[in-house]
Parts: sequence; C-alpha cells; structure tokens
Amino acid sequence: MATFSLFNRFHRKIKSFFGGYIEHNHIDYQRLLVYVYFVITTYLLIFFTLFKGFSAKTVFSAYIQMGVCIPSLLIFILFLTHKFTLKQALCTHLVLCNSFNIFQMIFLAYNNEDNLPFVVVHTVIQTVLLFLSLISYLKFYPLFIASSTIISLWICCIITDIPTLNDIFWIIAVFLIIIVLLGNRLVNLINELSHTNKQLVATQYEVFSLLDLDKSALTSLLELAENKKLSSEEINGLMDGLIDKKNMPDIKQHISEWYTHSQNKKNIIAQKLPMLSETQQEICRLILENHSTGNIAKTLGKSPSNITCQRSKIRAKLHLKKEEDLKTVLQERIQKRI
Repeated sequence: MATFSLFNRFHRKIKSFFGGYIEHNHIDYQRLLVYVYFVITTYLLIFFTLFKGFSAKTVFSAYIQMGVCIPSLLIFILFLTHKFTLKQALCTHLVLCNSFNIFQMIFLAYNNEDNLPFVVVHTVIQTVLLFLSLISYLKFYPLFIASSTIISLWICCIITDIPTLNDIFWIIAVFLIIIVLLGNRLVNLINELSHTNKQLVATQYEVFSLLDLDKSALTSLLELAENKKLSSEEINGLMDGLIDKKNMPDIKQHISEWYTHSQNKKNIIAQKLPMLSETQQEICRLILENHSTGNIAKTLGKSPSNITCQRSKIRAKLHLKKEEDLKTVLQERIQKRI
C-alpha cells in the first residue's frame, strides 16, 4: 500500500507539473504517464549500459552507438517548448525506439553466432513497445510496430536459419496480429467515449450558463440536502428558488434553439477552418461567443495555459501577424455564413 501511495503522489506531481502541456482528460493523462515513464526508462537503460561497460554486441549498446540519447532529448525539449504536442512527442519517441530496436535486432542476428537469445530479447522489447502504444490509446501505431516486428523477425529467420526461430515465427506473428486487432478495437471505443464525454461536459456547462445557474449552486444544494437530511418537499422548494417552473417551457424551447444554433456554428467553422483540430475549432467558436480564456478552459475541461497555447497554434495555422486580432480575423472569415 505504501508503494501505491508513493506512485500516486508521483503521478499527481507529474500531472501538476505538466498541466499546461496536456488536455485535462483521462486519455492525455494516461499518455503523459506513459511518456514520462518511457523517457525515464530509456535513459536508465542508457545510463546502466554506459557505467557497466558492456560490449558493443550486448542488448542495449546499439542505442548508445546510434545516439538514441540525443534524439530523445530533442523530442523532450520540443515537447517542453510547445513545439510538439504530447501525442507527437510520444509517437515520435515510440517510432525512434522501434527503429533502433529493429536495427539492433537485425545487426546482432547477423554478427553473432549465438544469435537466438538476442532475437528473442528484442522481440520481447518490440512487444513491450506494442503494449505501450495500446495503453496510450494510439491509432495506427500498434499496427506499425507489429508489422515492423514481424518483418524484422522474418529477416532474422532468413539470416540465422535457426530451426527453433523458424518454428516460433508464425506463433509470434499470429499473437501480435491478435493483439493489434483486439487492441485497436479497445482504442477506438476509448476514443469514442472520450469524444462523447467531452461534448457532454461542454454542453452541460453551456446549458447551466444558459439557465443562469452555476454548477456550484447545485452542488451546494445537494450537500445541504445530504447534511440536513432534507425531505423531498424541502429539496423541491429549494429547486423552485433556482428554477421557476412556470418558465420551464420557455427554458426548454430556449435550450433547443440554442443547441441547434450551436451545432450550426460548429459545422460552419469546421467547413471554413478545416486546417484546425476539433478542439481548436471549438475554441474558435467560444472566442466568437465572447468567452474569456478562463471560461473557455472551464467549458472544455482544460487549463488556461493550455488554451493560451492552443490560441497560439491557431494563430500560427491561420498565418496571423502579431498585430492582428484573432477574433476579428475569425469573424471576417466566417461572418457571411453565421
């Protein structure tokens, strides 16, 4: 239990430190943890190899020779300077390690007499990379890693001509294909759920704003009802103070009209600004509705620093000059359609 508590504190520190670099949802949080542990493990392996003085033909020495340390450090710096998103940094690091591992597998298979252990070890490493891509909820990358593993293993079979390796090749290939098929299905479901949840959170906040209600008011009402053991009649009475039942038909109609108008805006922005991501299009819509950075962050479940970073990326994609106002440019580009 003490170990789990220590890890949880470490995870909270990571989330707090990198809060401005990620979107505040469970997918980005998971990817952040994978990326941080991935980078730490990579450098620990390099450190271990350097100070143990292993020969050039041991398992991880090719990473040192090919300079995996420098590219991975550059990727991390690009992430910290907002040049790379979390997903871009993680995917690039995965591709980098995948490439080095495959190169090393073929190199050692070709240059060693007793090469079966090397091939097995690197196949295990490839399987670990495959699982890392799956638990990071990445699309296409699991297929890329599995395909490259199967191809490199097939090349090793040709180079070594070891009967045992030839016998297990098809077992490993089928195993990796099954993992990719089932894993991709899971990744698609998780991404769909995350997208739906994001839309529900944004809609929920805007509906509360439309009703001139604050979420904290309803939370306080629920806490009061629980602490004071209020009856259902007393709770209904308090609710009547928040929402006048006589106005409910007008409120429902207002909500329906707002939702239709909101969806129309989203569709128009998506047509006019296809170069922006879905999140960036949503930020543009809220900017056009005069929301502040703080309100946008609260609506989308992100930190204000993340919204500021996204605004900078939007300006870059729209090729705006420093003196140009983002809201004014957005209005000019889509005013005719809204």
